[in-house]
Amino acid sequence: MTDTSVMPPAGGGWSPPPPPPPPAAADAVVAPRHRRRAIAVALIAIVVVAGTVGGILGFRLLAGSADSLSAMAPSDTVVYVNAHLDPSAGQKLALNGVLDKFPTLTGSSRDTTINEWIDQALQGSGLTHTDVRPWLGNDISMVIPSSALSSLASSSSSATPDIAFLVSSTNDSQAQAAITTLRQKSGQSAQWVTSTYDGVSLQIATGAGMSGAFAVTNHTFIYGTSANAVHEVIDTSQGKHAALPANAGYVTAVGQVPSDRLGLAFVDVSAIAQALSKNAGSLFPQHTFDSLQGYTGFAAALVAHSNGVSVNAVEDFDPSKLSSQQRSLVGQAADVNGSLAFMPKATYAAGTMTGLKQILQGAVDLAGSGFGFDISSVLTQLGITGPDGLINHVTGDAGIDLTPASAGAIPGGAVVIGTDSDASAQKFVDSLLQTICGGDCSSATTQHDGDAIISSLPLPFVGQTTNLRPSWSVYHGWIIVGSSAEQVKAALDADHTGSTLTSNPDYTAVMGQVGGSNNSSLFIDIQPMLSAIRATLSPADQSQFDADTANLKPLKAFGAATHSASDHVSIDVFTLIQ
Repeated sequence: MTDTSVMPPAGGGWSPPPPPPPPAAADAVVAPRHRRRAIAVALIAIVVVAGTVGGILGFRLLAGSADSLSAMAPSDTVVYVNAHLDPSAGQKLALNGVLDKFPTLTGSSRDTTINEWIDQALQGSGLTHTDVRPWLGNDISMVIPSSALSSLASSSSSATPDIAFLVSSTNDSQAQAAITTLRQKSGQSAQWVTSTYDGVSLQIATGAGMSGAFAVTNHTFIYGTSANAVHEVIDTSQGKHAALPANAGYVTAVGQVPSDRLGLAFVDVSAIAQALSKNAGSLFPQHTFDSLQGYTGFAAALVAHSNGVSVNAVEDFDPSKLSSQQRSLVGQAADVNGSLAFMPKATYAAGTMTGLKQILQGAVDLAGSGFGFDISSVLTQLGITGPDGLINHVTGDAGIDLTPASAGAIPGGAVVIGTDSDASAQKFVDSLLQTICGGDCSSATTQHDGDAIISSLPLPFVGQTTNLRPSWSVYHGWIIVGSSAEQVKAALDADHTGSTLTSNPDYTAVMGQVGGSNNSSLFIDIQPMLSAIRATLSPADQSQFDADTANLKPLKAFGAATHSASDHVSIDVFTLIQ
């Protein structure tokens, strides 16, 4: 039963809203989706900025507490994100150590900097950090219930899904006062209605600058993009709806990521895929969703370390619901990718992968059914398919890198693909070259590098002063294609000398966290890359660049890796901070 009434506004000088409509129409004030396009910027900004940064930075060195808000999220929640502001003492100490490496986040300047960020985010709302930080509790969560997916079926392009933001409160009176202040400061830009839902008072706002519903209950501040989103949270808190910990997919996925953490994210991939397939079939082709049907829950945990921060994630799946191609891909064994042997120590960024054979086969199958002509003959002519086609000889290992070029030149890169046949690899490269040249490759040049031959092809539409001149070599079964002969030679030299990316200290530090033996990986050496970018700028632009990147100096490197198992894929990400 919902009892609707009007509360007199607080604060002098504020004009009261017009009388509310009767109960049935009151819900209509917040129901039209075209009027719910704006999120309450003020409080959400506080939640994001003050919560995840200010709250964590202001913690006490005590034993951490558990997530108190998952019990208020409905069991059919499709997305749940939690920032835990009272983690274990170890996590607090590790995070403090990392933040101390940033000049504006160390010592006494930390709180000042955070408050300035919050105030800037709230500019124009009339609120400041003092309106929320005093009552901010241990947890902040975002909840997207399954009802949010129904907006996909709406014909309105401005439809806003049901989303709820929960903030644990240490002082409910102060939390309620923040809503009152927001209401007072909104002036004539929003219309406010007060209603009651199962004994909980709701403040409902509609207007061009703000819309949604606010409530404080069970020591929790709640903001929802609609009254319905808040209703679902209230029902769950009162035991009328099963909570998220009753969701088996949530329990399984979250149980596989670190429990000692700063934050958590959960996504019910299966529920989203089913809803998209049902409600958005006219917007996307059906096969877009078919590939997701076998995947279930995804969970990720944010963890602090003495030398950086990591995200450890897992994606569960039901092998019986995957296609044979998907099962073959996730069944690939992890390894230390062979393409790393051709990546120079000074590489700025690199990506590796296994399972290239399965990916190519899937692309060929898809291409074969997606064209109005016989694509198979074209693929055979290119040396990709056929009795001795490249697809039958790739080993699965492949990589791509971004590496230094001559002084002042834009960095280049190379793609490296492993095969078990020089002849098949050479046939593919020659066929591809003939296609690019249109049969006349007289402008191509060659040079020797030891026992390797490097071929280059000038591009008629590119100036001669650029270092972009596609080059390639087939060497001991490996196909190396670079942006220039210089890049191909650098790859060959790395293999000859052993001075490879695996001897780069930043790389070894990052891969030590995410796993050097993997199914796919990504590495970025942040500071050398920034230096390379800076070198291409004018002196004036360099000064501006230095100012813009001053706070990035502690960020040394970034890495990510995936590992496949029989029923899940783990994803580990690490940012090195020193």
